[in-house]
Amino acid sequence: MWLQGRATVRVHTGYGRDPRTDVYQDRGREVWDDRGDTATLRNDRRVRRRRLLGT
Repeated sequence: MWLQGRATVRVHTGYGRDPRTDVYQDRGREVWDDRGDTATLRNDRRVRRRRLLGT
C-alpha cells in the first residue's frame, strides 16, 4: 500500500477487504497489545515510527 503525505490508514488484524483507508491482516487472532504497540512506516529516504494505542 502506498500512502500520500499526511495520509492515514487503519490497520486491522481481522478479516476484511482492503478499502482505501484500511488494511486487514487476515489473522485469526489479535496481535496488538491493548496497552500500546509501535508500528513502523518506511519509505526510501527515512523511517518514521508512531506509537499506536490499543482500543
